[in-house]
Amino acid sequence: MKRKIAAFIIAFTSLAFLFGCDKKASELSLRKLDMGKYVTLCEYKGVEVEYPSCEVTEEEIEERMFSLLTSNLDKVGIKDRAAQTGDRVVVNLKCYENGVALSNVQVTGESFVIGDSSMQKEIEDAFIGMSAGEVKNIDETYPEDYSDKRVAGKSVVLRLELVGIYPEKITDDMVKGMDSTLYTDVESLHDYLANSLKKSKENSAEDDVTLQILKAIYDSSEVVLPDKYLEDQKEKVNATYAYQAGLAGMNVDEYVNSTFGMNSDELAEKLLKQRMIIEAIAQKEGISFTDKSYKKTIEEAAASQGMDVETYFLINNLKNDESYIEQLTSQNVCDILYDNAVITGR
Repeated sequence: MKRKIAAFIIAFTSLAFLFGCDKKASELSLRKLDMGKYVTLCEYKGVEVEYPSCEVTEEEIEERMFSLLTSNLDKVGIKDRAAQTGDRVVVNLKCYENGVALSNVQVTGESFVIGDSSMQKEIEDAFIGMSAGEVKNIDETYPEDYSDKRVAGKSVVLRLELVGIYPEKITDDMVKGMDSTLYTDVESLHDYLANSLKKSKENSAEDDVTLQILKAIYDSSEVVLPDKYLEDQKEKVNATYAYQAGLAGMNVDEYVNSTFGMNSDELAEKLLKQRMIIEAIAQKEGISFTDKSYKKTIEEAAASQGMDVETYFLINNLKNDESYIEQLTSQNVCDILYDNAVITGR
């Protein structure tokens, strides 16, 4: 049973920076700590969780149909009339200040229904009367306290492009126009999407269960965070999100709060607590990797993908040996927790 590694951590952010800086990886390895001194675990075996529903709704199927239409607009899009309220459209948007494009304020291939308030009203209204392929510029001045800090207090020009207009209803002829061997009419397309969505849900169900188990253990365990490990985790959070924050015109705290609903220090504390709980379980279960077993594992993993170890690290965004060992440990812990959980609803 091989689920995704450390599903609980993935639920919050990328694994890429969680498992040690290059220089500090060995020094700050959690394996060096006696977790019994820092972590008071709840009973982690026999956690009761519910298997997620894999039922597929008509709304989900319809949404996937519209996604297919987006990629086939050149074949099935409306070209004989302008856009109107209630139409689902595909648009591009670019923002210019004093003639200079703001690279962090742009939308490409966005799909929405005109009038459903998913976009700023002035922008939605501007698309009314435009035809597929048409471009329009509008002036916009945003107040200082505008919620989007990227444009707050700025006078800008918005370049709007209407890429295409969806048909109101998919027909057999439109499906045939997509030139697919997987479906030939609306009914076969519906069945294909229903089966595809169900399989996708079934494939992710075990990861969802693992996430429930880890969250239950996280909520019921107590952890004392070592100062130098916490400072290291804070550095990683700030280093990881500095670039994205800059693109969004925010500082790191603002960006992390808008993404995760907490400040960067709180995120660092949460991530370190998660890692320490997983390591504490690993130590209780006797999960460890010797140099010999680790090297064999990574060589087999790389060979299974037809790569050498160096390429495998690069492709999988692994920073160092310690990062990979921690991921392997997390995988083993997740397997034990899943196999010993009480799972209802399957």
